[in-house]
Amino acid sequence: MSATATSVPTAVQGSDNQFKLSDYEKRTHVTLNLQKAGPLAPGTSAQGPVIEYKGAEGTLSFSGEQIITETTALGKMFTVTLNVVPDLRTLKFTLLLPDVIHKAGAATQAFETVAIKAEHHTSLSGAPNVTGANPTYTALKMHGTASKVQVPL
Repeated sequence: MSATATSVPTAVQGSDNQFKLSDYEKRTHVTLNLQKAGPLAPGTSAQGPVIEYKGAEGTLSFSGEQIITETTALGKMFTVTLNVVPDLRTLKFTLLLPDVIHKAGAATQAFETVAIKAEHHTSLSGAPNVTGANPTYTALKMHGTASKVQVPL
């Protein structure tokens, strides 16, 4: 009898710091870095996430207080405001980030998650000009990779 080596998944919870994702239609691309790359401006820190977003709303970058981070039972959620059109809507984007478990010895790991675009309808008169749900949601099935990258200081 011969023994064969098997690859055992290992949790690298908390060690991944870069997540590159896109939706299956390749219309929305997101890079989430949990640490800022240097050189850093005086008085700033490498702590805190940075989100690079490319989609129908344009190419946008978010950091610091522009990103709302929440820990929920589903995982961490990262929310940014994509745009505000007075007297019409506010459009927010939320990425749900689960824990990612790597194959043993793997530097990167593919995974799937969801993102939600929430369109909050507004009006200068106070009441929105639409009927039904407010906000309305568009769910995006996202796929990509999680990895640990060196962050230059």
